[in-house]
Amino acid sequence: MKHKEKLVDSLITKSSKDQWHNAVKIIGKLDYSDQVQMVPQMLFLLQDVNWPGAVEATKIMESITPEELKPHIIRALVEANEENDTIWIAWIKEFIEKNILLEQFEDYNTF
Repeated sequence: MKHKEKLVDSLITKSSKDQWHNAVKIIGKLDYSDQVQMVPQMLFLLQDVNWPGAVEATKIMESITPEELKPHIIRALVEANEENDTIWIAWIKEFIEKNILLEQFEDYNTF
């Protein structure tokens, strides 16, 4: 279990960019509950959708329920806002809009 927790916290964010595409492939093979745990790692890739694995990560996240995505997306938006990362915010918003998740985020128009 300890190794699994380490994987959840580091598979993408603690590896080099040239490994991200393969990391997302690994996430895609995990069971649903493990994929949900990997949402923060996949949202990290939305800082730039041109990064390796970013598009594939969005496809995986599309299969996750809005209720399970919402807390992770809110945390990512808060972090992006604190870092003044308007590009990351824009890509997260696009993901929300594309997946018709807008009603889940009606209270978060400040981003």
